[in-house]
Amino acid sequence: MKNFMLLKLVYIAVMIKISSSSNPSVAMNLEKASINLNKILFNYRKEVVPIYENKPVNVSISMYINDMVPLENIPKHFSVDFTLRMIWEDKRLVFEDNSPEAYVAFDAQVASQIWIPNIYFPKGKRGVMHDIIAKNVFILVYKNGTVKYSQRLSVLSFCPMKFRLYPFDIQDCSFELETFAQSELYVNLKWMDKPIDRKTDLNVPDYSNVKIRTNSSTRLGDFGLNFTTLEVKFTLHRDFTLHFLRDFFPCILTVMLSWVSFYLSYKSTPARSTFGITTVLTIVTMSNNIRSTAPSSKTFRSLDYYMLICMIFVFGALVEFAVVGITDPDFSPRWKNKGKRTKKNYDIVSVKEPENKGSEPVIKKIDIGPFVLITGDQHVIDNCAKIVFPLLFLFVNAVYFAYHRIHPETVNK
Repeated sequence: MKNFMLLKLVYIAVMIKISSSSNPSVAMNLEKASINLNKILFNYRKEVVPIYENKPVNVSISMYINDMVPLENIPKHFSVDFTLRMIWEDKRLVFEDNSPEAYVAFDAQVASQIWIPNIYFPKGKRGVMHDIIAKNVFILVYKNGTVKYSQRLSVLSFCPMKFRLYPFDIQDCSFELETFAQSELYVNLKWMDKPIDRKTDLNVPDYSNVKIRTNSSTRLGDFGLNFTTLEVKFTLHRDFTLHFLRDFFPCILTVMLSWVSFYLSYKSTPARSTFGITTVLTIVTMSNNIRSTAPSSKTFRSLDYYMLICMIFVFGALVEFAVVGITDPDFSPRWKNKGKRTKKNYDIVSVKEPENKGSEPVIKKIDIGPFVLITGDQHVIDNCAKIVFPLLFLFVNAVYFAYHRIHPETVNK
């Protein structure tokens, strides 16, 4: 029994030794890290690019996007919060260690003492290097001279946003990275195998979908030197559902409310005028609110055109009431009177008053259960407007939304 327990303990010890030695990356303790730091920084010149055998330094880059906010109130700008990751090789940082892939972890203070690619953002307007609680920078130096660098940044970048088709628009924004001082003869930038990574819950306000693509190219810069440019293309699809419920649907209800006056008696002047003026003022107020919250644009947007269409329909319902007030209730089109004799000269004829002068006028009505429909006092123009206005508004909406659905700048690319 004792021999069995002894063999078991020996087996466990061997397995722990094997598992610990199989770990490819081993962090150093404080003493060894201090010794290696003194060795690798002795006579080190961070101003010199680590070029060997006349070959440029290959810098592999990737980005982890934490947050992205299109700043539509600041025309043609958007903000990106991301972590920049870079990997390159510097033979001057080689050190000796028994572990096959040992590394030393440094912070921002040590990172400022070694050579780092001079990366800048051509379209960036201003940026923030996060330093709460400490500078968000860390660097790993491996025994073979490989350097892995990571830093968190926030950059306000330029984007030529176009709002002509707002809120059906699709915005294309690009974010570029270059080396400012080193041409491609010194530094060659390239994307990693997985160039862009982002949070699974990344949410861009007012946009339902964000597509990210990468590209690399060479740009002719100052003094005829070529510089490597890495580009990140963001395609932002605006969320139309939110705007339909917030902007379009209330406008549709307001237009439909203006049609209620068609079902009122043409003699009900106070009620019909109240309906017309109220709906007109409502559309005007909604237009002002939408204009103040929508992104600023020098041109008319699609939403502005729709508000104008709703304004025309609501104003048309008010004009229809004015036309009703100055026309004959029994007015009929000319084609209905074709072939009938018309009287050109009218004589004033005295009409004898009816005997039942004090009696109430006869009102035509239809009883449908608890509801009573008044069929009298209906103007012929009101009867036509009940059909023409809804059909015309339905046709205009069908054309408007179909146009934006098939437009090449609004469909999903």
